Parts: sequence; structure tokens; C-alpha cells
Amino acid sequence: VRHPDTDANNFKKLWDTILAKKTYKDTVKNMAKDGSTFYVNTTIVPILNNDGEIEEFIAIRYDVTHEVELKIALEKKERELEILNKTLEERVKIQTRKLYNLNKHLEERIQEEVKKNEEKQKMLFLQSRMASLGQMMANIAHQWRQPLTELALTLFTMKKAAYKGDLQELDTICNDAKAMIQNMSQTIENFINF
Repeated sequence: VRHPDTDANNFKKLWDTILAKKTYKDTVKNMAKDGSTFYVNTTIVPILNNDGEIEEFIAIRYDVTHEVELKIALEKKERELEILNKTLEERVKIQTRKLYNLNKHLEERIQEEVKKNEEKQKMLFLQSRMASLGQMMANIAHQWRQPLTELALTLFTMKKAAYKGDLQELDTICNDAKAMIQNMSQTIENFINF
């Protein structure tokens, strides 16, 4: 079911795209029967008959709820880290005044607090890096799932062209498939370089 937060214009765009005989791709926010929210990467492809008219649509959806939730959690942690960084200096000043009034050994106590804050910042940075790495891995998986789905559809189209004996269309489809495979290979190269 369409989630109430989803703009109706998104569905107008979807229908305008597929009725124009084009492939539609997007991440869609939906609502389950129990009222919970879930996200899917959606690809909708119009299937055309021999006259070039739409015969049916194929929709391929991949649940990316976990990845979207990870992204939301990461953004929340980044905001918290930003607030922490903005307020850190003020909190250090307040703590310094308290320590100055309470203890003769001001320098020793401040160094301890600064060291603790640095360790916390390092830990937050490491957690943020790990979350970013997880998101990157999810993106790589997504970058491969979409082309694999497209390759499956290409094979289906290639089979139809072979039955028709249309060698020119077979050649075009084959070149498209080679380009998709090259793109998938480039995704791996980019990851290795990163």
C-alpha cells in the first residue's frame, strides 16, 4: 500500500513513464498491512507486443528497508556527532571552571577529561566509518542487483528476437548486455580502488 508520506506526484511520474514505454526505476516507501513501513527498489518495464503496443508490465522489487533504516540511523548519528562537536568546547569550559573550583590539580584533571573526549570522538568516528562501510556494501549489492535484473530481462527479449529471426535486434540487445556487464565490472574496479 502506498505510504501516506509518499507524494501522489511520484505515482503520476511512474505511470507517465511506463505508459510512454520507458523503464521506471525508484526507491518507493510503502506501508504493510500491519501498518509498518518498508522500502523497495522498484524497476517496472513495459512489455511490448509485435505492434509496439504495451501488452503487460513486469515489476521487479527488492526490499531495501534495512539499508534505508541504516542510512537514517547513520544520518542521526552524524547529526549527534555534529551537535557534540559544536557543544564540546562550551562543555569543556564549564567543566574546567568546576574543576578549578574543586581541585588544586587543575591541569591533571583537564588532561584526563580531554583525553576521554578524544577517545569518545575516535570511537564515534570509527562507528561512523563502519556504518558508512555497511552502507557502501549495500550500495554495491544494489548496483549489481539492478543490472542482473536487467540482464535477465535482456535474455528474455533476446529469446523473443531470436524466435522472430531479427538479427539486427539480436545484435543491439547483445551490445546492451555487454555494456551492462562492463558497467558491473567497473563497479567492482571502483570498489577495489576505494
